[in-house]
Amino acid sequence: MSDAPKTAEAIRVPLTGSVLVPSPAIAPKPPIPQPSIVSGVQKANLAALPATVLAKLEKQKFNTNEIVSPYFRCFLYGDIDSGKTVVAARFGTPETVRIIMTRQKEQLFPLQGEDYKAFHANTVELFRYAVMYPEAVWPEWANIPNRTLIIDDITQVRDMLNDDNTSETTQDQRRIAKQSKDDLREIIQLSALSKPMNLIIVGLERSWEEGKEIKVTPELPPSMSAMLRADLEFVLYLKKTSPTTRVLYTETDREPFIKKDDKGKEQTYWINRFARVKLPLSLVGKGIVKPKEEANLRAIWERVRTAVKG
Repeated sequence: MSDAPKTAEAIRVPLTGSVLVPSPAIAPKPPIPQPSIVSGVQKANLAALPATVLAKLEKQKFNTNEIVSPYFRCFLYGDIDSGKTVVAARFGTPETVRIIMTRQKEQLFPLQGEDYKAFHANTVELFRYAVMYPEAVWPEWANIPNRTLIIDDITQVRDMLNDDNTSETTQDQRRIAKQSKDDLREIIQLSALSKPMNLIIVGLERSWEEGKEIKVTPELPPSMSAMLRADLEFVLYLKKTSPTTRVLYTETDREPFIKKDDKGKEQTYWINRFARVKLPLSLVGKGIVKPKEEANLRAIWERVRTAVKG
């Protein structure tokens, strides 16, 4: 007796002997489309939305071709005495620039005689008020075109927020850091960045060693630093190269240097300085911003703005 194919169903036919005949294959029936319950619910919910909500949703839609960056938003950081405050202030003029100083007033001594206006925000309450309502602090400055607000410096703000969020009942450093980050988000992200003005945030640098590499980033907790680096188009590192000259790093740099190890043997080490500039993809690699620039924020901004306009 021959074996029936394994893939076919065998039918026994009443003839002399037994014969196995494969049955014809039957094509499966196509599935019948069913109405989408989810889409029906969504349509019902959409129809129930008030007109005011629909208007808000419509207002939030945009096309990427409509994006413009009329304001300079920058995080400028560097070592102590690298000249950050002066470089930031000279982005504008004494008429267009206002400075919120969080450390001692004497930190602005390099600008003595140049008539810059400043506000001493040495508490969280004063800092919050000055950043969220600078027009109330300087009414004469409120409607000046191309106005610029400088926060100097954000590292001190971190310390003030942490102190303010510490109490007898709140000692957990993670909870304190989270609350401080949320406070900073409210002040910077939801208020300062929504205003029609240029914004320059000044901070100190932090460096640490990993093997044969020294990493340099802003002196802020990771969550705060990530928030500001995401929200600001320019994150620039300022290096003092001589008593009168500075260099701006506009992209992450990896620079070698020679250093003796614990045994006195010379070794090659690397220093990584974080920096970056957000540009439209059409301008990336066109040399609009060089990896190292002269310490002139206004010149860099004008070059980028001109290139974006085309």
